[in-house]
Amino acid sequence: MPDDLPPEAGERDWHWRDQAAEDEPLLPEAQRRSRLAVLVLTAAALAGVIIGAVFWLRVDPGGPELVQSLIVAEHDDPLYPSHAVALADEEAILQHFPNGQHGRQSQARDNLESEFRKLAKHKKGPVVVHLSCQARTHGGEVYLLPSDASPDRPATWLKLYDMLLHLTKCEVEEKLLLLDIAHPLVDTRLGLVYDDVAEGVRKTLDKLPPSSLLILCACGPGQTSLTSKSLGRSVFAHFVDQGLRGDADNWGPAAQEDKRVYAKELAAYVRHQTERWADINRGKKQTPWLWGQGPDFELVDRTVVKPPPAKGDDATKGDDKGGKDAKPAEKKEPADKGKGDEAKVDKKDSDKKETAEGKGKGEEAKPAEKKEPPPFPYPAKLKKAWELRDKVASHPKAKLTPAALLQYDLRLLNAEHNWGGRGEKDLGACLAELAKRDAGLDAVAPPRPYDELPPSLAIAVALDERTKSLALELRGALRTVTVDAPRNLKPDERKEQDGKEKAEKAGVQKELQKAIGAAKGLTELQGAAAVLEALRQEVNPNRLQTVLVHETIAALVAGRSPSEFVETVWLKRARDFDLFLRQPAKNQTQWVWPAATVGQSLRTLLAAEALAALLGREPDLLPWLDPVRLRTAEEDRRKGDRLLYWGNPDQWKDAADQLERAQRAYEALREDLIQVRDARIAYQRALVELPGHFLWLTARAEWNAEKDDAWKEAWENTQGLTDRLAVAAPRNVKDINGKFLTAALNTLAARRRERVAELTKNVQDQPASTLAALRALRAGGGLTAADRALLWQVEHELAEDRLGKFQPDAKPTRVAPTAPQRDELERGKQVDAAWLRAKLAMDLLSMANVPEETLKQLAADMAPPQDWEKVGLSLRKVWLWLRSPEAQVAANAPAEGFKYLLPVIGGDRPAPAVDVDLERKWSSACALWLSERYRGEAAFLDVSNQSGTGFTSAGSGFLKKTADRLKR
Repeated sequence: MPDDLPPEAGERDWHWRDQAAEDEPLLPEAQRRSRLAVLVLTAAALAGVIIGAVFWLRVDPGGPELVQSLIVAEHDDPLYPSHAVALADEEAILQHFPNGQHGRQSQARDNLESEFRKLAKHKKGPVVVHLSCQARTHGGEVYLLPSDASPDRPATWLKLYDMLLHLTKCEVEEKLLLLDIAHPLVDTRLGLVYDDVAEGVRKTLDKLPPSSLLILCACGPGQTSLTSKSLGRSVFAHFVDQGLRGDADNWGPAAQEDKRVYAKELAAYVRHQTERWADINRGKKQTPWLWGQGPDFELVDRTVVKPPPAKGDDATKGDDKGGKDAKPAEKKEPADKGKGDEAKVDKKDSDKKETAEGKGKGEEAKPAEKKEPPPFPYPAKLKKAWELRDKVASHPKAKLTPAALLQYDLRLLNAEHNWGGRGEKDLGACLAELAKRDAGLDAVAPPRPYDELPPSLAIAVALDERTKSLALELRGALRTVTVDAPRNLKPDERKEQDGKEKAEKAGVQKELQKAIGAAKGLTELQGAAAVLEALRQEVNPNRLQTVLVHETIAALVAGRSPSEFVETVWLKRARDFDLFLRQPAKNQTQWVWPAATVGQSLRTLLAAEALAALLGREPDLLPWLDPVRLRTAEEDRRKGDRLLYWGNPDQWKDAADQLERAQRAYEALREDLIQVRDARIAYQRALVELPGHFLWLTARAEWNAEKDDAWKEAWENTQGLTDRLAVAAPRNVKDINGKFLTAALNTLAARRRERVAELTKNVQDQPASTLAALRALRAGGGLTAADRALLWQVEHELAEDRLGKFQPDAKPTRVAPTAPQRDELERGKQVDAAWLRAKLAMDLLSMANVPEETLKQLAADMAPPQDWEKVGLSLRKVWLWLRSPEAQVAANAPAEGFKYLLPVIGGDRPAPAVDVDLERKWSSACALWLSERYRGEAAFLDVSNQSGTGFTSAGSGFLKKTADRLKR
């Protein structure tokens, strides 16, 4: 059949079915298969390219080409506070962009400016820039403060307008700047009394040339950018983070829910949520706003890029409740889940080991409830440092100058304020210095003229309450002495009388020794002083009581070096006087022991030694001792003693009058010195506490002029004492009084304690504004370590409580992009606060020997209408003047004054820690004064012993040796 004929040659069908089995294939089998594989692979590759292109077009997030963060977290100048949240803000924002670039290495001025210049040349977009740093206004311009910025050199700052101009020159059409620079920075030490950076930003933006740049500002005019320790970042950055997670989708003018977040959607979301958060959590206003007419553009696409894991509990607690990211975080399963019952049992066993002892058997199956530590404990290093500071300040031997104490206070306050930034690093050095100071205070304490060999019991021992109570008991024993020697006794009668005296003296001596031995913790010198005090309290001590005290003291100090004191010299004199009176002479019948006058002599001597003891303990009071009045008192005392011991009985009445007058003079001189001492203590306390109160008062959110009368009184009294306590000033002691200053300082301290109690009670019921008051309290000194720990804890608890009550709005809101209007009522409060800051600063500086003309100019600058920048710059010049050589000269004459304020302004001159040289100077002067006094007493005794009455007295030799030793 025709159909069965084979095909002609050359027309062979290559189909495998047409090939005979025995025919050889046209291509080898291996080659055929290789070609087939190549064809398959080529087709697959082509399909992969096509699918990849489609997938690339579908999954490309379409986000920014460049995301750059520029931050300044720390400054070289310690007066600038840390801006540590900038680091957390940067992380929160850049985590949404794989191509995000950190700016931590560009914090110095030149580096920061260089980054802006690079941005001007960038040509691929979109571009997103995050800028977070401190800023200030000057001459109507806003300046960024790089890490190497100097408060006194505007050339080290960066003008915001110039930096924004670089961004406007960038050829990229789609660009967004997240601007967060309006952080609180007012501080008179920096020359900033009132500064509205946010208003300056608005004016700067109005001057920019037209461009496509969009700028999302963190806050509106009259506002500052808030931060939250509970969130761990700024509030602005927190809601930028939440918005980029997808929460901002369907907000803003576009109103389209497409799983993408656009720039204007983010701006609307951040504005609305931040404004609500600030009102609920702080009771303040913060309204972010979007500037610019540039095109909207996509930032993130959540259909293809999942949001990064949320930060820990501190970052998401509260704000994420009810949000889109809250549920995954809440669904975290315990680590033991999925491991079966065995894992659960193991966990229970582990928990049971940590339970307290005494749990019932029925509770063994339940996990034990651990006693949790405070959720926000005060840093242990800070607490230790404050406790060590208080210990060093109260050291009994070495007096720290106010400059040293204030230096420590301010360093610790700065460390606490900057905790989380450079605070912990700064604290380490301060803590080491305090520990070294504490260990070495005994060694640096200057020697006193009486430390090793006190010339009198009054100098050797300060009568404390234990000594006084022992003196009362000893006085009871002394009062049991009743035997007295009658006149003109016959020999046998005198013998009998002597026997009675001996027996009674032995009994009383035993009682005295028993009472002294029972008094635990007292030294022999304190016991001797107590016996003498008991005798002094006797208005009319009889002769036997005087002899008993002499013998008791001699027994107590036996074997000591020296074993003689000014008081024992007097007791020997009284003993010899008794022996003289008891001589069997025909003219002695009227010479009866003059108990009242002898008691007066003892009281006068002890009044004189009490004065010497006060000067010995505090030799720097010597300049205020009136030499004329002292000389008169010494002459009256010696004249009275001469009339008593070396005169006739008819002269004893005059002797009593002379001695009583001398006693009153000594006591008046001592009271004057005590008044000066108390005034000096109050003054020194004011030098330390007033700067601390100044920092507190200037940080207060509220101000009531009527409640600040204590500051005014403290300032006025400190200012008056500055001149009156000057060594070179006329010594009118009556005008030196520190009780009013002490009362004012106590009022300020009490007010702080009341505020602490008020703000830390019923934390859950406190309004949001309480947080500002808590921070103001911690901004100044005058608090114990326990108070600081409590305030720290309550502040964090309150912030956490307020945070938990905040629920972000999930419903999209149409937010107007216009700039918010400044709240004039709030601005009025800020102006009042600025006036208070300037007034308090001027008060403080007026006590520092600042020239009168400068203070008058400051007062004139503060008169309405105030130019706050001018006031701030004037104050800054005065602060700096304190560091000048001219100020150092003025601070030493006529008064030391407020060179102690140097640490307040961060002076580079180290404050003297201990006035060792000054203490030694006055200690040497006091030793010389004591030497001359005792040499004069020895000369008096030598002359009096030659009066020819037959009565001799030892003691002049001891006093001469004492005078020589003190002089050496």
